[in-house]
Amino acid sequence: MFPLLSSAGRSASGRFSCFLLLLMGACTLFLTEEALRETLGHRRVRRQGQTLEVTVTGLSRKPAGRGSFRNRTQTYRYQARFLYKNRPQTVRITEDDFRRLKPADRVKVLYDPAEEAFLPTDARPEPRLMLLPVAGWLLLFGLLRLGFCRYC
Repeated sequence: MFPLLSSAGRSASGRFSCFLLLLMGACTLFLTEEALRETLGHRRVRRQGQTLEVTVTGLSRKPAGRGSFRNRTQTYRYQARFLYKNRPQTVRITEDDFRRLKPADRVKVLYDPAEEAFLPTDARPEPRLMLLPVAGWLLLFGLLRLGFCRYC
């Protein structure tokens, strides 16, 4: 792999490549856990949640990314704020709901008392949450298969 390096150089570069693979594996494992936690939590609220009707106290729109370089299109995450048991809460809403709703309007949400989590009644889990962990695992296994960490 490194024909011009001495055995000490090969050993150091081998240890460094093993360290990089371990770091990549740890990051991929963390992202997988977070994506699964989000997806399974969403499924639990959908199955066990109770439908509540709450009064919207405010709406917010936050940027979800920087947009593309060429056309600078911006994507947003929309949220509705409301009070539940005199505590401020938020729930994710769609862009159409953001345009339609006004403060003091009523909106239906799913509430899971065990998780203290709120979801909109029409929410679906985001499949793109699993894209980064899957890509990380494929890259990790591909590098291991190619012998990237030969000197471990």
